[in-house]
Amino acid sequence: MSRILVAIQTSLSEERLIDFIKQNEDRRQMKLFGIMALSLENKYSAEKFIDEDVKYALERIRKLLALEDNSHAEKQRQAIDLLLKSY
Repeated sequence: MSRILVAIQTSLSEERLIDFIKQNEDRRQMKLFGIMALSLENKYSAEKFIDEDVKYALERIRKLLALEDNSHAEKQRQAIDLLLKSY
């Protein structure tokens, strides 16, 4: 999971991340990766994509990330925590 998010975040600008999220509207996991990557770039831009389904999925991913112990997982946990606080 961490590698996909890192690849998405490092290769796409904020504008492209927003396009990525919109293009993957029906693919929940890819949409979530896009939202998480965008939140690392600009939390406020990512907040507009949060709804109940996304919140639930982020909570589930957060639990999985709690089992990982590396810097990428820590960044992702922080991004999710910020998004969940803002919802």
